[in-house]
Amino acid sequence: MLIFDEIITGFRWAMGGAQEKYGVAPDLAAFGKSMANGMPISVLVGKKELMAPLKNNLITSTFASESLSIAASIETIKVIEEENIIQRLYDISDKLRSGVSEISQHQNFEIDIMDPTPAVKFEFLIDDSEKKKRMTLEFIRQCAANGILVRQDGTGVSLCVMAALSDRDVEFTLEVFNNEISSLKYVL
Repeated sequence: MLIFDEIITGFRWAMGGAQEKYGVAPDLAAFGKSMANGMPISVLVGKKELMAPLKNNLITSTFASESLSIAASIETIKVIEEENIIQRLYDISDKLRSGVSEISQHQNFEIDIMDPTPAVKFEFLIDDSEKKKRMTLEFIRQCAANGILVRQDGTGVSLCVMAALSDRDVEFTLEVFNNEISSLKYVL
């Protein structure tokens, strides 16, 4: 059985998430609150033969009878479609990736930029794994101290973008990245 966790990819990489982007139909898929702009909601979808047994079961939760999230989801999906939000996420991510690439070249500091998706993922290319880990954690800490929240993702850093980011937000993010990468070269 193939199950996709579309919590991050759903309504971001494409309306149908990674399965739509890559043309793969999983047996089951889980989507989350991105479909309701952060309101508490989750959805399990799948092939009819796998979903049918669930109709005779009672599924409940803290928010089981709450309808605000359903209304938020309906409106969020309308906005995503009408305002071409997914393309905007790709455009913002492309600007950030391009900026990180320019920083890497300008500072002569090797950075591997990954995943052309609506997220920015990169890692410092350093042979010493302990130094790389320290640099990554210091970079994350310094970015947070300067108003940019990034997270550790595997061996690197990731930043999930949102449609509300302005061009100035992108510029500010890249300024922080540039300053912190510059200081990392000398501190560690």
